[in-house]
Amino acid sequence: MITIGAFAAVMGSWLCDSWIMGLVFGLVSGALVGLFYGLFVIRFHSDEFIIGVALNISELGATKDMIDGIADATFLLEGGYKVLKREEVVAILKESL
Repeated sequence: MITIGAFAAVMGSWLCDSWIMGLVFGLVSGALVGLFYGLFVIRFHSDEFIIGVALNISELGATKDMIDGIADATFLLEGGYKVLKREEVVAILKESL
């Protein structure tokens, strides 16, 4: 839940250019993952450990798969200290995970 919540918070604040919207995105996405977890554990009587491991593995895979799309959508402005290339943006995002 924390991984998806943090990722959604960063994306929400970046997309809306507001830290408040980042907070809202993070809270909503964390709550949705929690509801999904609760559905399987409480409603379907699944093992908490197995569902937790499956969610963590899928969250890590989802965020790594989204990196290329984020790098493609990133605006690279000319000028400034250093102009980043797409590969450098991808490397920075992968290091942040």
